[in-house]
Amino acid sequence: MNGTSIQWYSRKGGGRRANCDASGTVIHENYVFAIVADGAETKGERPSEYIAHWIQLLLAGVAREAIVDEDAVIRQMKASHEMLRRSYPAEIASYGALLLDREGQRATMFCCGDCRIGLESSEQAEPVWLSPVHSLANWRGEDFTHQHLASPFRGMLTKSLNSRFFHNPEVLGAGYKAKDVWILATDGYWADHKMEMTLLSDVLDDTSCLRISFQKDILQLDTDCNNFYR
Repeated sequence: MNGTSIQWYSRKGGGRRANCDASGTVIHENYVFAIVADGAETKGERPSEYIAHWIQLLLAGVAREAIVDEDAVIRQMKASHEMLRRSYPAEIASYGALLLDREGQRATMFCCGDCRIGLESSEQAEPVWLSPVHSLANWRGEDFTHQHLASPFRGMLTKSLNSRFFHNPEVLGAGYKAKDVWILATDGYWADHKMEMTLLSDVLDDTSCLRISFQKDILQLDTDCNNFYR
């Protein structure tokens, strides 16, 4: 793997007061750790501030770990959450986090809420989403379909980054190849834009996606606010 390419796209939705999506990465010679989070504007009063602080604490904690594996990531997620509980008593967010082991070419996905993680390729027009959706619309855990997209329960989360208590993320593993392109996206991107085929400029929800590949070193930020951390 010659380098690490990071591309972050993020826009405030047409129906939102502020962009409450955020992302961040830790780039190490042995691993890449990345996270995308989506704060719920309808719950607490400071969703964007909450996820910004949590992501920054999490990234710093992961970077301090001598060995970064599944246990280390969850340990730092819990520690970062505990540090913010009193300051943000009512906030809720979704997130998708990805740990890529460079040498073993092994991916570990951490999923909580309705952010998603997948793979893109030149052979397929749409991403292949590997992570689940934790929504009351598909509460049995079935694949998320257009029927679930139209459900009035779509936005009700069965797992979340809840400031009052910590939900353990669902953890999945997969192998990957050096040519793979990973994508981490908020629901404004994968659901409203990709599934409903709404133009990015017309999406009412915040719309964000992070792409990671290993062809060469690139950091490309296309965002309407300061919401990428490293």
